Amino acid sequence: HRIFNRFEQARGYLVRPQAGAGLGLAISRQLVELMGGRIWVESELGRGSTFHFTADFQLAPKEEPVEPACEVPSLSDLYALVVAGNPSNRDFLEKKLSGCGMQLHYASTAVDALARLTGASKTGNCFAAAILAADLPETDAYPLAEKIRKVPELSQVALVIVSCTGLRGDASRCRELDIDAYLTFPVDEHMLCETVQKAIARRRSPEKAALITRHSLRETHRYLRILVAEDNPINQEVTTSILRKRGHHVVVVGTGREALEATAEKEPDLILMDLEMPEMDGLEATAAIRRREADTGKHVPIIAMTAHAMSGDRDRCLQAGMDAYVSKPVHSEELFSVVEKVTAENDQSDAEPAEAAIAEPAEGASSEREASVPDGFFSLSEAMAYADGDKCVLAEVVQVFLEVAPKTMADVVQAVNEGNAEEFNGLAHRLKGVLPLFGARRPIALLEELQAMVRKGSAKNAEYVLQQLLSEMSSLQENLGIMAKEIRSCES
Repeated sequence: HRIFNRFEQARGYLVRPQAGAGLGLAISRQLVELMGGRIWVESELGRGSTFHFTADFQLAPKEEPVEPACEVPSLSDLYALVVAGNPSNRDFLEKKLSGCGMQLHYASTAVDALARLTGASKTGNCFAAAILAADLPETDAYPLAEKIRKVPELSQVALVIVSCTGLRGDASRCRELDIDAYLTFPVDEHMLCETVQKAIARRRSPEKAALITRHSLRETHRYLRILVAEDNPINQEVTTSILRKRGHHVVVVGTGREALEATAEKEPDLILMDLEMPEMDGLEATAAIRRREADTGKHVPIIAMTAHAMSGDRDRCLQAGMDAYVSKPVHSEELFSVVEKVTAENDQSDAEPAEAAIAEPAEGASSEREASVPDGFFSLSEAMAYADGDKCVLAEVVQVFLEVAPKTMADVVQAVNEGNAEEFNGLAHRLKGVLPLFGARRPIALLEELQAMVRKGSAKNAEYVLQQLLSEMSSLQENLGIMAKEIRSCES
């Protein structure tokens, strides 16, 4: 019973108390009791613990909203109006919608948007959808949506609102105004196009479905059992956080040998495989998995994760039997695009040859990401994009980085001083797979400069560059620590 009390360490005699405020289980108990239930734990030494709780819930109403029965339309050649006052928001929406096949038109104010919509209806070239950024000048998107809904000729125009910051009450407001879909930034191309497509289907259906949101889209997607084979704790945190955020079940291992064993035991739907791991690298593990599958007839898609993603990596991945690769650190938009592609191909065919199934990184995703990283200690926008737009995920990733960075840099210093090129290259590879997360361009350049010096044995020059690297990393850690505190402060 003591573990359900607040602020109590289970082993109070330790000199250094364990991390955490001790509130998690206390809050859980309070929530359960508020729902008329009770919570308890059954534990067996060496085997683990099982928590149980009971709660009383009301039955859901029988009139459950359902997805529209009509066929989801193709977006090709349909007209859509993008309404955005901020040029950057307009450019973002244009870029994401350009691959949908729609004919896009633009308006920067509510007055202009309403005029364009009504004018098009009179000529017979009706807009199928209007995508409204919530930051319109002199107003927001909701008054415009209300005016659109009052015009009978525009009753079949699907309305999609995209907001920079979701506020309490937005969903209720959307339902009141008969808005079809609501999303918050950031949003990837696939999600935006799917949202517009479903919004048009909803508008055309005689039975209006529930408001389309990021959550409802994920509810309709298939959840996967994904094995992540990665030895870098920071990349582990990034990858698992964004996968679990999308509802997938994730198992993490740190070596190729563990990946081979987990594949047999867990039977995952998909494997994300780092190329460079201890004991057995990702290529060896993949080859071993494919040999085993030759006897079973199964084929689990394997996506390589590499900090390089060069043309040579593609050939190596093909030869080992991989289906695709993504660059590290893992970018959420690129990752989910590739995951969707390889799982769809695997569902449609039975173990095609790897060469036929190989998938390139998502279109527009750069394999040389350093070129787009801004100067400065770090880029918040870059970090948020990697964290799938989730500040909580970013704060956790930063915390892991701050925990492991000092030890990693100590190992770097030792490897450089000893002239151990092999050890240093491994450490540099690990750091270069993480630093782009934060837009840390300068440390990456210094690491590459050091690699060349250590390879040539230039100890004197290496010492000067090493000091620069230590200074840059110290500044990066300090600034990231401040940012993480600000994020947590805002969240609380």
